[in-house]
This record gives sequence, structure tokens and C-alpha cells, in this order.
Amino acid sequence: MPRLCRFLLLLLLPLLATGCLTLEETLVFHRDGSGSVQLVYRMDEAQLPAFTAGLAAIAGEGQETGIFTDEGLARKQFSGDGITLKEFASYQRQGKRNVRIFCAVTDMQRALASGKFGDIVYVRREDGTYRLRLLLPEPGQPLDAAAAARLREKLKGLAVTFTIHVPGRIQEAAGAEIRGNSARWQFDAARDDAFLRATPVIEALFTGPEPRARR
Repeated sequence: MPRLCRFLLLLLLPLLATGCLTLEETLVFHRDGSGSVQLVYRMDEAQLPAFTAGLAAIAGEGQETGIFTDEGLARKQFSGDGITLKEFASYQRQGKRNVRIFCAVTDMQRALASGKFGDIVYVRREDGTYRLRLLLPEPGQPLDAAAAARLREKLKGLAVTFTIHVPGRIQEAAGAEIRGNSARWQFDAARDDAFLRATPVIEALFTGPEPRARR
């Protein structure tokens, strides 16, 4: 019997009405340990209130959820921990809300450990390589066939992309498309809805950043 991932349940909260939702996150790692993070969201303008309400339910107390329309709130959310918001754009075009948030980061390990860009584990191993894993909740309660069909119909406009660019060589990146020093995981419910039934694995092993000097 198909199972609904809690990962998808979180994404489902903002999708209270059928529509398209595109989520993109791109991490760039520099050799000195610094880097950047870009977040891109595209959704039907009519979805924005539900999307914000869903984020509020997920984020909990103390987390800003108006960052998709308010640059001041976005700057408050993406600050500290070596993070600086460099670019913010939020605009409506042809009934779609487009949001782009670009942050420069002085220390990627510290910034990713803050949780501001998702639940990401990023560690340097004893052999000098780095392992990165996006932590996604385990599956929740099973759905019957009818409920699973309704879920697929509701989420058919959902597309999620997670991309990393590293200064060294990517040694492992299961399920990702690897091109040179980049790895990309793409999930598009309209093409393949397997990720609606099982939590996807987003994990990579790579070489690159030099260890930061301790102060």
C-alpha cells in the first residue's frame, strides 16, 4: 500500500488548492569553505496565502513566514551564522508569484548547520572528503489507493530541484544527475511520482573545500 512521506506532507500544506509549485535550492561550495545558497519559488499567486499559512504551521514559533513578499522579513530570516542576503526579488507575472533569494555565506558548514536552508548535514570526514545529506522525515501513515490517487492529482504540478556545485570532484551522489563538479536531484510529479510514495535520498560525497582554520 502506498505510503505518504512526511516530507511530502510538509509540501502538501501549502497546496490547499490545485496548482503549480516549483521549489529550487542551489548550494555552491568554494574551496576556502565559503559559498552561496539560492532559493527559488514559483507558484500560482492564488496559492501564496495558503503557502504562507503552511510554512507557519511547519516552521513554528519565531520563524518568519512572510519572506516571499517582504524583503525586510527575508533579511531578518537570512542573517547571522555567516549568512548575508545579497539579492531578493518577489514579483507577480502572468498570475504566478516568483521569488528569488540569494545569500552569500562565509562558512558553509556553519550556515547549513543553522537550519535556515533546511535540515542539512554537512561534515568533513577523516579522509578529507565531505558528505552532505538533506534530512527528510521518514514515511508517515499509509494511504489507501483512493487517497493516494487524490494526492497524485493534487500534487501533479509539484516540481522540486536540489543542486550542489563543489570545487572538487563528486565521488557519489545516488539518484542525482552528475555533470562535472555538479549534482542535481530533480523530482517532478507530472513525470514520475515515485517520490510521493517513498522518501527520496539526497546525499553526496565529494572533495573540495579546505578545512577552515580554528580560531
